[in-house]
Formats: sequence, C-alpha cells, structure tokens
Amino acid sequence: MRIQTISKFIVYVTLIAACPSAMAWFTSPSSLSPENDLKFPTELQEFSGYPGSNSIYDRARSRTVVRDVKKVEEKLTTNEQGVVTVISTEVMDTVIEEILIKYASEKAPAVILLHACGGITGRTIVDLGRWTRFLTENGFVVLVMNHLSKRGEKTNCHGKSRPVNVDRLAKDVFDATEALSKIPTVDSQRIFTLGFSMGAITGAYVSDIADRSEFKDIKKPRGVVGLYGGCAWSGSGESYLNGDGSIPVLWLMGGADTETAPQPCISGAKQMKERLPPSDWHIYDGMTHCWDCQGLNGYTQVTPGGYKHTYIYNEAATRDSERRILEFYRRFEHVN
Repeated sequence: MRIQTISKFIVYVTLIAACPSAMAWFTSPSSLSPENDLKFPTELQEFSGYPGSNSIYDRARSRTVVRDVKKVEEKLTTNEQGVVTVISTEVMDTVIEEILIKYASEKAPAVILLHACGGITGRTIVDLGRWTRFLTENGFVVLVMNHLSKRGEKTNCHGKSRPVNVDRLAKDVFDATEALSKIPTVDSQRIFTLGFSMGAITGAYVSDIADRSEFKDIKKPRGVVGLYGGCAWSGSGESYLNGDGSIPVLWLMGGADTETAPQPCISGAKQMKERLPPSDWHIYDGMTHCWDCQGLNGYTQVTPGGYKHTYIYNEAATRDSERRILEFYRRFEHVN
C-alpha cells in the first residue's frame, strides 16, 4: 500500500504487536511475557528498563526499540516530489510496508492508529490506509499498530476467548509512544492515538491507568481519540471510560450502534469533558458501528450468541469525524 502525501514530515510504519492468551480481559500477567512484546526490524536499536513496582512493565520485563534514523538515512532515495522512501522491508515474515519521510524545519506531531478487534485484514486495510493518508496530508507522523497477526492471532473479538488482554494492548501503546518520542523529528509532546472499536477501548483504558504511580516516568500519549468504542464489556464488570482518566479523550459514538451502544459511555464522557479539557464527546444520530468503514460497508457480523450487527458507511459522519479529530489534536499545538 503506497501512500501519497503533501505533508511536511511523514513517517508511516506498520508495527507488529501482540499479546496474551487469557480468559481474563484485565488480569493475565503471564501473557505479558517478553516473547509477546513488539517485534521491530533489526536495524532498530533496543532500549529497556522501565521503572515501577508490580507494574505491567515489571511483569513483562519491558523491551522495545527505536528506529536509528542515521542508519535509515543511508538507504534513502528521493523521488521527484522530494519524498524519501524505503520500501518493503521483510522482517520475521512480516512486511513493514514502507516508510515515507519528508523533511521539515519543525518537529511533527504523531498519531498511533489502533485497529478494531478483527485486526488488519483485506477489508480493514482500506480504511486504515485512508485514515493514514488523511492524517499525513495534515502533517502528522502515522504509526499503524498491529496487535494480532505477529502473535499468530486472527481475532480478538469473541468474549472470554480474546487472546490479547487490555493490559497488553495498553503496553503496546506505551511502547509505541516511547519509540516515536525517540525519533528526533517527531514532536514528543504531541503524540496521540486514534482508535476504532477495540482500539478506542484501548485508548480509554490508557487514559484511565496513565496516572498510576508505576507509570510516572513512562512516555504517554498526549490525547486519545475513540470511534465507536465500548465502555462496559459484557460480563467483565469493568468500565473503560470512567470519567477520571488523566489523558484528554475525544469520544465519538453512533446512535444506532448495536455492537458498542453509546449509553454506557455518556456519563464518563460528560465527566471527562467537564474535568479535563479539551476532552469532548459526540453521538452521531442514526449511525451504526463502523460508520467510517468503506471497506466494511454492508458487512454483517454474527456474534457467537447469534446477534447480528450490520455496518453502514456514512460519508457525512466520516467527514465530520475528521474535522472533530483535527480540531482536538490542534488544541495541543501551543500546550507544553
């Protein structure tokens, strides 16, 4: 997938993440073992050693890496538009699709895209690619997270059989934020997430746990955005958007969403808006789950319990979502 862009500075890299096998969505320390950490190309340099007592980092013996920009620059070629491109590096059976860089005199903000529970597939890559293009054209570095396939998982959707728990998803986000912050041309004070369904849940959970003492010295996203994320997983007894998070949240919901209904989210979203600006929320009347999904338009999902959810793409809601997301991110331009 080749991304065309007019942005000042771009890095687009598909990162392969993964996670535990667990019945418990919130508690499975053994699933955070080092072999389940993010895997990166060999030309990246390692760093480790996160502080914290009895944190998910201690349990996982956190290990992640950051791209060595000088080594990458040695391999760059420049096309007519001045966009420097490194194409298709195969690493451990996974293709890092491409890295696009355009140099600028100032550091660029970054967005970590967090996919839904079905992972990155032929259908969903259409929309992840479109969001990547939209963000890069507006001057953002984009990192596309893949929590599933490198861990040998195809789905994280079905009840107690979800193999990747939310602690691992959160750790992936913290690791990705740390890695991006080490790239000299990325503005480390403006790294955000944009999550869809499960990715939205992950962002809300990151906001909720980020102020814990064990994460005091960990690099965190500056703001999180969630589209059609659930706020109370059936049977878990847990809420993902409690209103007491420490990272501002933009929460966008569909009024006709039967998969992750908006009602359980409203109280927490209201509290976040009142307590932690520029947090905000919005419900799109009549919109289903996945209203921005051109690749899944008309797709019907049948859950193990026999419930049917049909996704309907809506152009107007998608354009309005883009507007709200950019406005939210730009609220941080002059905030230290």
